Amino acid sequence: MRTRSRGHGFDAGPVGIWTATLDPLPIPRAVELAREVEGLGFGTLWTPGDAGREALTTAAQYLAATTRLRIGTGVASMYARDAQALVSGRRVLWEVHGDRYALGLGVSHASFADRRGHEFRAPLAAMTEYLQQMRDASVRQRTPDSALTLIGALGPKMLQLAGRCTGGALTYNATLAHTEAARRDVGPDAFLGVTQVVIWADNDAEAREIGRRYLDFYLRLPNYVRHFERLGFTADDFSGRGGDRLIDELFVWRADAIYERVRAHLARGADHVALNVLAADRDHPPLEGWRSLTTVLSDWLHIDERPGRVG
Repeated sequence: MRTRSRGHGFDAGPVGIWTATLDPLPIPRAVELAREVEGLGFGTLWTPGDAGREALTTAAQYLAATTRLRIGTGVASMYARDAQALVSGRRVLWEVHGDRYALGLGVSHASFADRRGHEFRAPLAAMTEYLQQMRDASVRQRTPDSALTLIGALGPKMLQLAGRCTGGALTYNATLAHTEAARRDVGPDAFLGVTQVVIWADNDAEAREIGRRYLDFYLRLPNYVRHFERLGFTADDFSGRGGDRLIDELFVWRADAIYERVRAHLARGADHVALNVLAADRDHPPLEGWRSLTTVLSDWLHIDERPGRVG
């Protein structure tokens, strides 16, 4: 397993939780669940960008409610705020919470930008310009180099930009082969976080059905279809809401397979694996799934640092 990348102070730990299930909840309950994730020993809690709640104010609530847990935004849309506003807000988080926060930044999707009244631009050029605007912010607004900024990146050019111009990358809906290629693209010293979907189900058929329901949204987004095609998947893999090969390479279930998939991502160059737990009931946070993971992944958790469990 790789040691933590140089040049930043964000100690994510080998495994964390990525979840969108906190966004619909009242913030007091969401904060309780953030404490639960901390109590279970996970190093980092990753939350989505701006689909449900504004990214930076949400991160501030979780940081204030916990003591050790790192919070990562995975990822904030560059169309949700201008670069100056982002840098200013991020500076506040650093002044209060230091390097416990990682800013993940993404180019979003054309349909998402349209909803905000923005014109979606060529992703690589738009991100390059946005990062330059962040660098041009006043010294008073900027954070030290130890504050980790990432790009949500899938393709090789965006991954290379992440390695050159930020602290690294966070990938999503990726395979083991993609993790290996992403490490080459971002370079040896950049942070590489990988989001891995984990499914809790009683059998293979149920697990694949849960995976297909989840994947349906992404198969309607052109950039994810192109991403899957770069990974070698074809029209046959997309038919019928996703063939078994696509489902089996993107998702994992069963305790031994989950352990092995995390180990394999770390062996192929990931610094951190963020686990997105799915269950048949998608309307509630998968609390029991998170708790079950602690037994499977105890080798990588902060077992000795766990506070008492929240109810």
